[in-house]
Amino acid sequence: MLTTHVGGNRPSTPMALMYFDEFERVNQEREAQGLPTLKVGVTFSMSTNNSDNQLTTNDGLLRAMNHYNKMFGTNFGLDDVSGYTQDLTTRLNRTAEDGQYLDIVIVVDQLLTGFDAPKMNTLYVDRTLKDALLIQAYSRTNRIADNQEKPWGRIVNYRWPAKNEELMNRALSIYANKASADVQETLIDTKKLVDAGVLAKSFKEQFEEVKHVVDQLADITDTFTEVPASEAKQEEMFNLMRTYSSGMSKLKQYDPETVNGEDIGFDYDNPDELVTLLGMTPEQEEILTTSLYNDLKNELQKYMMYLSHKLNYA
Repeated sequence: MLTTHVGGNRPSTPMALMYFDEFERVNQEREAQGLPTLKVGVTFSMSTNNSDNQLTTNDGLLRAMNHYNKMFGTNFGLDDVSGYTQDLTTRLNRTAEDGQYLDIVIVVDQLLTGFDAPKMNTLYVDRTLKDALLIQAYSRTNRIADNQEKPWGRIVNYRWPAKNEELMNRALSIYANKASADVQETLIDTKKLVDAGVLAKSFKEQFEEVKHVVDQLADITDTFTEVPASEAKQEEMFNLMRTYSSGMSKLKQYDPETVNGEDIGFDYDNPDELVTLLGMTPEQEEILTTSLYNDLKNELQKYMMYLSHKLNYA
């Protein structure tokens, strides 16, 4: 979801429609090249305030609705904006009965509070949010449907990074910490919020943790070639595999970028690069996560059956 707001008592719907039009322009270019496109929707309230912008706002909303109707075979108009919004939310939270979903929805204020979409991964923010509204908006991405595919939500903020980080830290220190009444004046910087588990670690920190796990797995499996013989080592390997799987899911949440001259993040167009940086070949990673892991589970299952039989015999 992308939210935008202009401020200064100026209408924000033209900015939302500007984003919508730009997405469609790029979609048309990609479609002409035979490339995948995004299904994009936009929703905001119909204007009834008789202002100078009422006609422009409502014409823009109708244009967005007509585009939506064409994509999904619906027939919404300005006489049923609430029905349109309700249908749109089912395609964003992936509960639509026909199985046709939106990839991104552009909003001004709608859906930032009280909207539940466990599979929604990213909120793009082109505005200033603060205090309770910031927490509620950010929380739209914090419902977890699958810990493997979505270990946490992501926020991509485009405006005034330093100021918005300050506003975020203040809001999180007050609202997102169970002991906030005691620490509102101390838990106000990013590091403390990371240490408290409120914010995700940096890519580098997360990478080093997973790299350490890979090193341990390499040692315990004789460089990814065999399951250890002892039950204690097998249990250790099982726990390491769970940590590795969770860590890789987290690393895949970071977009590729260059920070201080260093390339970081996960490149979905070149997934083997991360595996190699972690100290494995792609072939070793496949062996580790498939055949060795399956062998490990079989060995552990045999051991559990042995213990169960021994207890029954006793």
